[in-house]
Amino acid sequence: INRDWTNFMPNVNLVPQGNPAIVNLKSPKVYSPHGIGLSLLLLPGYYLAAKDGALIEMLLLAAVVIYLTWVWTKQVTNDKKLAYFAALFLLICYFFNGLSGSFYPDMAIAAGSLIVLIMLEKFSSKRIFQLLFGLVLGPLILLHFRALDIVLPALVVLGYRLWKSERKLPWLSALVVLAFIVYFFITLHQWFGVWNINTAYGPGGATFGLHWFTHISAMLFDS
Repeated sequence: INRDWTNFMPNVNLVPQGNPAIVNLKSPKVYSPHGIGLSLLLLPGYYLAAKDGALIEMLLLAAVVIYLTWVWTKQVTNDKKLAYFAALFLLICYFFNGLSGSFYPDMAIAAGSLIVLIMLEKFSSKRIFQLLFGLVLGPLILLHFRALDIVLPALVVLGYRLWKSERKLPWLSALVVLAFIVYFFITLHQWFGVWNINTAYGPGGATFGLHWFTHISAMLFDS
């Protein structure tokens, strides 16, 4: 590892998250407990201007989320004033500003989720729509595997609407999402040498090892 992470956390002792038998300071490489998605997202900004470029990219992403909030609210309510209020309310929200500029996948998941909601309002059975829908959903899994609690219901909603209107199912979207799930497990194996999520993160480091009810609640809260 080239220790690039020290540019982001120069005065913090690294405490690896996950299964200590696999992820520890003696490991030849230390990876993020999240998926590869955020790293891929930050790559352009980091390549151009190191940490500052990545930070600017996250701030721009926060601005995109505000805009998407305006678009979705207007689409649902058909009320511009309410849309501006929703966007302004998000802009001054303490929790939103706490995430703005932070290197966490939540902001990217928020952006992807809003795009999905906007697309669901104007769904289509055309292959290009299904392809784009899958390409929006799939990366959410790479950002955080718990985003499945967003991805799967979105596929179900699209499937229900297509079946109700045209007796068709979004097979192409489902195949694209499946490809991203497979890629997630490939990267999991490349990073930690295992295929099992519980093995990689350990029962104490992830909700996957907890009771199913606690697991579902944690998924909904975290995402």
